[in-house]
Amino acid sequence: MEETSKNNETAQLGIGAVVRSAITYAQFQDALKIVNEYKTQLEYHFKDVKKEIEGISKFSKYNSETLLYDTDCSVRLLNILKANDDKLGITVNWETKLKDLNGVPMSKFLQCRGAGKKTLEELKELCFYSGVELSI
Repeated sequence: MEETSKNNETAQLGIGAVVRSAITYAQFQDALKIVNEYKTQLEYHFKDVKKEIEGISKFSKYNSETLLYDTDCSVRLLNILKANDDKLGITVNWETKLKDLNGVPMSKFLQCRGAGKKTLEELKELCFYSGVELSI
């Protein structure tokens, strides 16, 4: 008799023969708690991965055969190198490769107009990752 009453209820609701039992409010609260904990865990994981990625240099993908103008170096660095190529002993044009910066003296670079600590650090990092040595 009880099964007949369930069949009648499902027929009236337009639901198929399979009836899923509803979860209780307490079960919903437990599931919601798990989802929120997982969300927090993902946020921490995302922050850790983001820190790791930011720690990788943007210059790590270059080698000594890379063209200077194909790098992600700043416009300031490019302008300093181009404007002072005679003072630094290099020729900077569209065909200049990173290996052409080999032996550029850091002391002379700092004497160039517009060159400062940040630009020198950028040049050192670019040269380090591409395997080019600057001179003192």
